[in-house]
Amino acid sequence: MKKLLFLITTIFLFSCEEPYTPVIDVRDNSPIAIIDAFIDVSGNSIVHLSHSVPLTSDTSAIPITKADFLLESDQGLALEFSTQSPTGEHVLPHGALSPTAKYKLTVQTNLGSFESEWIEAYTSSDIKDVKLVRTDLGMEVHVSSEENQDKSRFYRWQIEETWRFNSFFVSRFIFKNGSVFRRTDEENISHCYAQNFASDIAIATTENLERNEITDQVIQFVPNMSDKLGIRYSVLVKQYSISKASFVFWNTLKKNSESVGDLFGSMPSELQGNFTSKGNMPVLGWVDAGLPAKKRVHFSAVGIDPPWAFETPFYKGCTSDIILIPDAPTLFGYNPQLVPMDELYLFENNGEPTHYSYTTKVCATCTNLGTTTTPIFWSEND
Repeated sequence: MKKLLFLITTIFLFSCEEPYTPVIDVRDNSPIAIIDAFIDVSGNSIVHLSHSVPLTSDTSAIPITKADFLLESDQGLALEFSTQSPTGEHVLPHGALSPTAKYKLTVQTNLGSFESEWIEAYTSSDIKDVKLVRTDLGMEVHVSSEENQDKSRFYRWQIEETWRFNSFFVSRFIFKNGSVFRRTDEENISHCYAQNFASDIAIATTENLERNEITDQVIQFVPNMSDKLGIRYSVLVKQYSISKASFVFWNTLKKNSESVGDLFGSMPSELQGNFTSKGNMPVLGWVDAGLPAKKRVHFSAVGIDPPWAFETPFYKGCTSDIILIPDAPTLFGYNPQLVPMDELYLFENNGEPTHYSYTTKVCATCTNLGTTTTPIFWSEND
């Protein structure tokens, strides 16, 4: 087996925790399979597959796009799946599973075959509240949960962010067939939605607390000047109850990723996880199982006090100008990179528009950063 990219000194996950400073052999560039999986007993499990890059690489982990899966339980379940995903996020479409069973996941890829240990399923308590808390550096997303009657006292969260934003300039008019017309909803290029699946590891434990409940746990951070909170922001919070072994794994991975700035991209120390390789391809991965809690919350910028200031570096340098309406067809006809924005009334005692404001198409288009398609879950009601 080729030496691993970052196999230097063994971290003993389940022994005493001591400060650790890894020695990195930058000559060792062998890839490592990365598996982040959750067996959702309510249905449709998700497995993220990728492989690592060298510590010296400028890129992040590379998705594994094709895989076969075998999901087994100690109660006789055996489900097979073959999936493809350009992003490496593989969905295993199954119905509800037994919350009392133990599970094992086998993953077959072009890099090799990997098998997990048998794992127990845990049921998460309900999420009580998700709120925004302002700090000097930005906005924190806090979560609180009901008291958990399950035996687990360890938690992990995953966050899906969606936000509505506009291009730097909004184009309400379009030039077509030699004339300027008001845009229809289908011709919108300036109002968009963007999405982010947060990669930061959010974990916590109530092991040393009297009550097994989470209060105001920070699970995401939005820095000052981010456009996420500029108009409207939505977060889907997924809360998982996990085992102590899982907590130790994610806590160690969190410390390692913070030291190099890239979760799962390149790691400075060995971390085995609960997957083993059936061949020569090394693997770093973890699978949990259980019934998660989910809660989606929308936040409007009008509810943020003081108002949220933001900028979008992509649009730096954007400017606009004006053109007389009779001259507009010539300008836009010879300059397809320009788009009209609004009608202007610049002559006194004239009830008709006299000019169009205009800008470059790049400055009035938001689809370079998102999509004009409204998500099915989107709501304008708080």
